[in-house]
Amino acid sequence: MSLDFLHDGTFALLYFFLFIAVAVVIERSLFMWSAEHHAHLEDLVNTPAPTGRKVSGGASLVIHQAIKEFDAMLPEATHEQQREAATLSAFTQVRSALVSRLWLLDTVVTAAPLLGLLGTILGIISTFVALATSGVSDSERVAAGIGTALYATALGIGIAVCALIALNWLNNRTEVLCDRFKHLLAISTIRFFKA
Repeated sequence: MSLDFLHDGTFALLYFFLFIAVAVVIERSLFMWSAEHHAHLEDLVNTPAPTGRKVSGGASLVIHQAIKEFDAMLPEATHEQQREAATLSAFTQVRSALVSRLWLLDTVVTAAPLLGLLGTILGIISTFVALATSGVSDSERVAAGIGTALYATALGIGIAVCALIALNWLNNRTEVLCDRFKHLLAISTIRFFKA
């Protein structure tokens, strides 16, 4: 394999990382916006606790299913233990949905600068190999080759910085939505158990 091919391959991987980062940021932003503005979280509060705990959907269904699972494992559980189990189960489901795919951004933040550095190293090696075989000692040509090689590092760091900013923003939104969900879940659980 030639070094030029490997150098070009690192650029292809960096652009792929950029695509992944943009796709994840767009998808997670739309998901969180939808959860916040289309009342998915508010469904927990607005879903009335049905009489006799017969549920048709929404948060009450999640709570009811959690209670049934908990009853099957520990039938001697108290009313308070059922409430805690139901709340924890519902919260875990929502948190998992909110943090889904954020690990991809974390991977891009870590790997993009390293891949950029690898591209730079391969580009510099390729430049010096070409100069050694052609016997040319033109400083302008050496500078142009090294300058081209350094683009990989700049691209890798640029992708990582943008992905890091997006990751921190998405993590912050996740925490805000989780706190809001805890509040709404507490209200919904109390309503469910009053029925």
